[in-house]
Amino acid sequence: MQTPSDTISLFFQHLDAAEFEKLAALMAADGVWHRQGKALEGPDMVRQAMRERPKDLSTCHIVSNLVVDAADADHAEVSFYNTVFAHTGEAGEGPAPLDVPMAIYRFETSLVRVDGSWRFAKMAGRPMFRRR
Repeated sequence: MQTPSDTISLFFQHLDAAEFEKLAALMAADGVWHRQGKALEGPDMVRQAMRERPKDLSTCHIVSNLVVDAADADHAEVSFYNTVFAHTGEAGEGPAPLDVPMAIYRFETSLVRVDGSWRFAKMAGRPMFRRR
């Protein structure tokens, strides 16, 4: 059975693997992802934003300090930190070059159960630290 924590982990795994259809499917129909100064409303806007993502961008989002507050059986509030590593350019053979994290964000999310699966109703992050 998928939990709210699983949904958050899947979201960032799909983002890092460029599995954007799977990522968008984790949004509620009216869910909003506040990303880079824009409110992406619903799966279609998320898909469009992901199409505009640079093709040579490799990322790794590490979720930590995750706290789930289940309001009821179908609603949950989740907060967590997200440490972001990124590389732009061809990685070539093997792993991408590693640098210090690009940023650390604190996220506040609201999830809702839709047809038995947890979906994002709202997700917003604010930077706590950013690489100079």
